[in-house]
Amino acid sequence: MNINGLDHFTIRTPKLVETLLFYQVILGLKLGWRPQFGFPGHWLYASNKPILHLVEAGDQALDAYLGKAETFMARDVLTICRFVARIYTRCSSIYASRG
Repeated sequence: MNINGLDHFTIRTPKLVETLLFYQVILGLKLGWRPQFGFPGHWLYASNKPILHLVEAGDQALDAYLGKAETFMARDVLTICRFVARIYTRCSSIYASRG
């Protein structure tokens, strides 16, 4: 599966290392350059373009920079897998219905 439709998408996660490994190993994204923001995180690249930002949930510097998270927060890698599987299933059915 090639990822080419995200652009500076941010995921806050309490399991930064595990989430990073998921996107690298399962989806094939590459770890790349990231500015120093003062809070833990990684930028992941596809085709030399930064498309996904992972940040450590609960960090005070992050909350000061982005605001507190009031929406979806990945609880663990399994949650992320389920989320990706739902997207893939929906996209596959849409694609199949168009012939």
